[in-house]
Formats: sequence, structure tokens, C-alpha cells
Amino acid sequence: MTLWPTELTPSEEQLEERVSLRMGRQERLCTPDRPELWAVLDEAVLRRPVGGQVVMCEQLARLLGTTAEPHITVQVLPFDQGEHDVLTGHDPIRDGGQPPWSEGPFPN
Repeated sequence: MTLWPTELTPSEEQLEERVSLRMGRQERLCTPDRPELWAVLDEAVLRRPVGGQVVMCEQLARLLGTTAEPHITVQVLPFDQGEHDVLTGHDPIRDGGQPPWSEGPFPN
């Protein structure tokens, strides 16, 4: 049984483009005119093993390191909070009815 349609499997070119865009966003956060970043992560993204233990440890260390930056806020939505609007990437109070940017296999 396939949970994701095969059309969602990115090509090598698409993967390279995604990595390039992500690296560019990371670099942007280090510039003098950097934007504020506020990320709310579902607890599942911290618990789902992706890439093996070494990769997960490196990713978590990188994430923790970003929280030392004054312009970056990272929050975790715990499982016990149940369903919440931020799980859909949409907070109608904060964004005036417009969904914010999100990253994933599905467009906003």
C-alpha cells in the first residue's frame, strides 16, 4: 500500500532545487537585514526518525543552535494539545485570514 502518490516523489533535479532554496533561506537568516523567524513545529517532526540516528542528532543540534539567535523563535506543539490551526499552517488571528508560507509536499 502506498501512502503517497508516485507523483509526489521528487526528481533528482527537484531535490537539488529544494536543497538550494533551503540553503539560501539559511544564509538569508545570517545577513544584517535578516528577517524574524517564528516556527511552530509539531512534536511529530522531532520524534519521527528520518535519516538515521546520526542525522537526527545533527538536525536537533542545529535546531537547538538556532534558538540562541534573537531573531529566531522555535516552539513545539505537543501531542497532548490535540488538533490546532497551526497544524494546517494557518492561524487566522495572526495572518488576517491568509495562510503563511509552509514547506512540504503540498502547496499552500
